[in-house]
Formats: sequence, structure tokens, C-alpha cells
Amino acid sequence: MKDWDINGKPSYQVTKDGPSVATIHFVDQTSLATQGGGVSHPHWVLKLHTGRIDRHPTLAEAKLDALKL
Repeated sequence: MKDWDINGKPSYQVTKDGPSVATIHFVDQTSLATQGGGVSHPHWVLKLHTGRIDRHPTLAEAKLDALKL
């Protein structure tokens, strides 16, 4: 995983044998207010390039899930 920022927020690029396969980023309360979607609490998102999105309450859980890819 490589650290990087999306709009000044901590984000991670998940790589597997070189190429990127997913990203992890934090969705804060401000973003939730503008996006909608029925989720009302801040969370970490593991977004695979295939389109699958997994939400996690902590960064540690998102990273553990990413290691399974």
C-alpha cells in the first residue's frame, strides 16, 4: 500500500504484484452530507477497481480486508 492524499485527506492505493487493485479513503461527515446514500456515520471505504465497495469503521479493518485481495 502506498500513502497519498485525496483532497487533503489520507488515502491509500492498494497494489498487488505491481498494479493498483483498489483504493482506501476516508469519508467524513461533510462528504456524507453532500453524497447522501443512506450512510450517516464517517467510515473508511475500500473500493476495488472492479466497482465493489466495502465500508469499514476503522482504517485497520480496511487494511486487513485489503490484504485478502
